[in-house]
Amino acid sequence: MLVYAAIDQMAWLSVSDLESNGKDFKAWVDKYMLPKNPLGCSSSDLWAARNGLLHTGTAESRDTRNGNAKYKIHYTFGGAVCTENKSTDTVIIKFEDLVGSYLAGILWFMEDLKADAVKQESANNKLKLTLQCISI
Repeated sequence: MLVYAAIDQMAWLSVSDLESNGKDFKAWVDKYMLPKNPLGCSSSDLWAARNGLLHTGTAESRDTRNGNAKYKIHYTFGGAVCTENKSTDTVIIKFEDLVGSYLAGILWFMEDLKADAVKQESANNKLKLTLQCISI
């Protein structure tokens, strides 16, 4: 869930609006994560996985049930390997690959911000709203 929340934050930083949505999440994933680090699924699949974990704690969400996402996502970690997947609606992703794709995406996003002063200022203004220390 934390990886998906982190992707949400990057999507929020990438738009000028004060709020972001699923469209922004998918756009950020399509632009910064999947082109150079494909995971065997789409941004729609990742959005559905995010919603499934966040809202029900499962691999299924409204988008997987109504066909807006092709795959349910399951995860392996460390030395665990999926040796057989007979399901046509499930993809197995190594957790480390998901995190690595996200971290690489941040680097590509930062490069874009450096090249666009307006986008960089927008992101910086939003960052000023997060994790502030204030006196009580």
